Amino acid sequence: MRLDYLNLADFIPGVAPYETATRVDFVEVANGVRMTLTLAPMHDDTWTQRMAAGWESELDKLGRAVARLK
Repeated sequence: MRLDYLNLADFIPGVAPYETATRVDFVEVANGVRMTLTLAPMHDDTWTQRMAAGWESELDKLGRAVARLK
């Protein structure tokens, strides 16, 4: 299963608002489901790295929450 969506980047000082694309793929594997997140680059490398770091933090939190359910 795949989910594609757009986010509005309207919070960056000095940069006009623009959309960023995100793709989330879910694939069934032997012991559950693998989720892969693909992010389109932002307007520069610094902001792309910040976005990636934010998602890594959120996905780590999700992993810990799922682990507690097991």
